[in-house]
Amino acid sequence: MSVRIRLGQAFHEYTGSREMVEVEGSTIRECLDNLTVLFPVFRTLLFGSDYSLGVLINYCGEVVVANQLDRPVASGHEILLFPLIYGG
Repeated sequence: MSVRIRLGQAFHEYTGSREMVEVEGSTIRECLDNLTVLFPVFRTLLFGSDYSLGVLINYCGEVVVANQLDRPVASGHEILLFPLIYGG
């Protein structure tokens, strides 16, 4: 299935200024894995050293947490990725 990954502006420098990338996959995890094939830098951006998520993932208007990465996706849908921002 072809799924679009829309990237927050902070990630554009890693994709040659591309805002959206189309990947194949039947789950969120497969789509993210295929994103790392196209742009290997995302291997370190997507997950922290403790395997926690290093990004905010939104699919169909819902925030996706680490234990939901095997959630099925539908062809033509979008996954949105944004960097996590810490501070206070």
